[in-house]
Formats: sequence, structure tokens, C-alpha cells
Amino acid sequence: MKRLWILLLLALSPSLSFAQDFLIGPTAMLNFPLTANTLQSTPDVGSTANNYTFGIDSRLNLDPLTLGLYALYTPLTNYLSVTEAYPDIGVTLKLLDLVRFSGSIGPSLYYFTYSGQTYSNVAPIEGGLHARLTADLYLGDIVFSGVFLTDFALASQQLGNGKKLKDIQGYFGVSVLFKLF
Repeated sequence: MKRLWILLLLALSPSLSFAQDFLIGPTAMLNFPLTANTLQSTPDVGSTANNYTFGIDSRLNLDPLTLGLYALYTPLTNYLSVTEAYPDIGVTLKLLDLVRFSGSIGPSLYYFTYSGQTYSNVAPIEGGLHARLTADLYLGDIVFSGVFLTDFALASQQLGNGKKLKDIQGYFGVSVLFKLF
């Protein structure tokens, strides 16, 4: 295990030396997908924690590239929950050291956990591809971020059913990130 950590640090050290910033912090996303049209009319999301998914957002910005990991935990029912991981790589554009826009793609990994019930129609581990768009506002070492996340499997299924690109569903959320370096 110690060798694995040393190997990981050696592998990351060249990229960390060119890093513009490393950000990490909590995130919250709406539990249900929305479209751009749905956002224009204020959705009734309520104020309960059940309407949100919580997790961690981390990013390593190597202008013009960005590496990220978005990890979320969602209790679906009293017996079923899912842990989601979205590692990605993409491009970023920073304007005036105040605003940053980025777009990235990567694999989607879902790990389902059960307690007391068996779900024969749900595999314990599933995967796919995702796209993530972010808009960040830098205020010193604190970054406020808006996130749009969509899964390609969901998007391709919807486009195959005759929907237009503007009707593609995705998940919206916010993150408060802290600049470590």
C-alpha cells in the first residue's frame, strides 16, 4: 500500500508543479433532472434534504486543461442508495482571474448498496459517460460554482426518442470550493 501512495505521488508531481489551482469542497445537486425550459419557470424543489444529493467536488486546473472528480451520495429509498463518481478531463477558460468556465467529459460510475432488500433488476455497479459544464466565481481563495451534469446514456436515449438538444435533461447543482494552492 505504501508503494502505491509513493507511485501515485510521483505520477502526480509533474502535473501538480504546473497546476494553476487545486480546488475542493462540498456540493449539492437537485435530485431530479431538469431541462433548460424547466429552469426558466422556477421549479418547486422544496426545502427538504430529500430533494438534494450531496457530495464532494474537486478540481485540478492546469490551464487550459482541467481534471476533476465529482462524487455524490444519494439515498434512493430506505433500503437502496447509490454512490456516484464522475472523474473527468476537459478544457477551461479563466477570465480576469475572477470567472472560469469549463467543460469536461469522463466516465460515470455508480455503486448501489442495499440494506435488507434485494433488487434483482439493479446491478451493484454500473457505468457510462457524462459531460459536465461549470461556471466558477473566484472570490479570493473561495470559489462559488454552478454545475450542469448530464449522462450520455440518458441524452442519447432522449435524442433517439425525437427530443431536441435544448430538451436534454441534466442535473443542476452548486459547489463551494476552497483553493488549497
